[in-house]
Amino acid sequence: MGLSSVLFATVMALLAGLIVPQIRYSLGLFHIGVDFKPQLPVVSTFAATCTPHHRDLLVGCEDLHLVGDHTIYTACEAGLPLDNRLKWARDKAINVSHIPGDKLFRWDLKTDSVVELELKNMPVDPTTGKLDTSAAERSFLGMDVNERPDGTVSLYVINLKQPGNVIDKFHHDPATNYATFVTRIEAGDHPEAAWLPDDVFTLPEYDDDDAVFATCDHGTTYHHIEYFTRRPWAWVSFYSKSTGWKIALPNVVSANGIVGDKSPTGPKNGRGRRIYVSEVVNGQILVAKMSDTEYGKLELVDTIVHGRTGDNPTLSADGDDLYITGAASVLNIKSYLTDITPDFSSIETAKDGTVAIERNEDGLPKVSGPGSFIKRFDTTAEGGGKHESLLLDGYGEFANFTTTALVVPNGGKGGKGDLYLTGLKFDGVLVCKNLA
Repeated sequence: MGLSSVLFATVMALLAGLIVPQIRYSLGLFHIGVDFKPQLPVVSTFAATCTPHHRDLLVGCEDLHLVGDHTIYTACEAGLPLDNRLKWARDKAINVSHIPGDKLFRWDLKTDSVVELELKNMPVDPTTGKLDTSAAERSFLGMDVNERPDGTVSLYVINLKQPGNVIDKFHHDPATNYATFVTRIEAGDHPEAAWLPDDVFTLPEYDDDDAVFATCDHGTTYHHIEYFTRRPWAWVSFYSKSTGWKIALPNVVSANGIVGDKSPTGPKNGRGRRIYVSEVVNGQILVAKMSDTEYGKLELVDTIVHGRTGDNPTLSADGDDLYITGAASVLNIKSYLTDITPDFSSIETAKDGTVAIERNEDGLPKVSGPGSFIKRFDTTAEGGGKHESLLLDGYGEFANFTTTALVVPNGGKGGKGDLYLTGLKFDGVLVCKNLA
């Protein structure tokens, strides 16, 4: 065998050993060529438990946070149509001053009442000296909430301003219907900042120091290459007034949603405080703990491989369960999102407020989209323990591009509690009763 033959055989062996497994994993992750028909009965059963709530106010919400046992905070679009839905992909040169800015809401689950929070003391436009309430100044994405000892809360909200993304902090007294702007955390040109933040996790015990972990979605401007080759070029940053910006967790693949235990000692199950980072195009969740020796540093302790494109992870109230949701298939996401009409086409045909699904003669849904999935993991077990698939809606007949699956205790009425589900194009939040 000649040298050229040896080199050719070596190259082919490398391709077979390194690239082919990557391609296979990507095909599985993106659900290319998958038959979802066997899941249709499960989708119908799940959908029958769900009802859309507050379709006039809670439009295009991406994130939900439960405070106490009956209050949810969320950031949503200003209303229909969803003109500001593609805010994270918007070119800076596009004028959006005609689009209404996003809003913050407080949802009292006991009374089922939703209140828009008036945003006071917001910075004025430096060029005009006037307050700008358009999407140019208010394009909200991920957020987090800290409960303070005096009963008030701090809201940290990612604001995708066109000059540069920032994290805005607000102070809110639940006895009022407004939130007061406190400070703006800017990335600037700091090399270790989250220059394109997607989500935040904040530390209540260091709220006065504005301590926040922020995921940086991608590390380069060539993000499509970075995504589809799953390069570990992104990271999680940490910011506080006392430290400034620093990289908390490097070498992350498409850092997206982030959640963690609010208690410094972790939940009652004794596993200690953990912070969970979703690698959205890598099909896994990184599990980290805070460093014992350096404020703001994270140490990787486990990885949960789930094989889906997961968005925002959430924790159950007791900390025992971790939930993740997202799109089931990525092939038609772009065409789906560029249509700014709301998504609940199947829910429009609902009977008695519950979801009814329309299908064609071939058994497939009349309207198809990127679909959705929901999974649950055990936070006390290595690798998340036995992964429970709660929903795999590959055709999007029930829900498309879900972003947050939050379980709220229901006072022992059944199962783990009630599931609150958001989607990028939902007009309303889906509430699914008595999750098993």
